[in-house]
Amino acid sequence: MGPWTNVANQWFSHKLPTIGACRAHHIVITPSEPVSAHALFVNYRSKDGNDNPEVYPRPDGTVYICGRTDYEPLPEHAGLVEPNSESLNFLHRVGANISSTLEGSKLETGHACYLPLPENNVPAIGLIPNYHGKLYIAAGHSCWGILNAPATGKNLAELIVHGNSAIDLSPFDPAKFI
Repeated sequence: MGPWTNVANQWFSHKLPTIGACRAHHIVITPSEPVSAHALFVNYRSKDGNDNPEVYPRPDGTVYICGRTDYEPLPEHAGLVEPNSESLNFLHRVGANISSTLEGSKLETGHACYLPLPENNVPAIGLIPNYHGKLYIAAGHSCWGILNAPATGKNLAELIVHGNSAIDLSPFDPAKFI
C-alpha cells in the first residue's frame, strides 16, 4: 500500500503506524549522443533550490533522472497522481547543466510517484501489538521499498510462520511507531 498505508486504519479497529508521503518526480530523456553507463548521485544547487537528483543511463540509450520532491497532499489513489511540470522541467535543466551530452536532450516522458515516509524514517515491520488476532505490517521503506521487498517479505513470512525471523526485526517493531 506504500504511502496509502494509512487507509488501512479504516479497515481495522486498531491504530497502525503513521506513514506519511512525499511526491517524487522523474523523467526519461534521449541524449543527442551516447552517454557512459555511469550512474550519478548529485548534490545540486541552483537559483531554483537545492536537490539531490540521480541520473541513470539505460541500455536502450535513454537516461532516467529522478529527484525533486514535494509534499503535495496524497491523492485518493495512485491513478490520480499528477506530476508538477515545473519539477519535470527542473530535472531536464539539471541534466543539461551537469552534462553537456544531456544538453539539448529530448524529453520523452515525465511522471511522479509518492514515497511512503514513516514518522521516524524507519520502516514498520512486524506484528501490530494488542490487536484481536494477528495483524502484521511492512510499510514505510521510502524509495528503498522495491530493493528491500524480497528481504522484508522473507523475514516477515518467517515471523508469521515461525514466530521469529533470521534477522532481528526489533528496530522495525510497529509498537515503536504507534
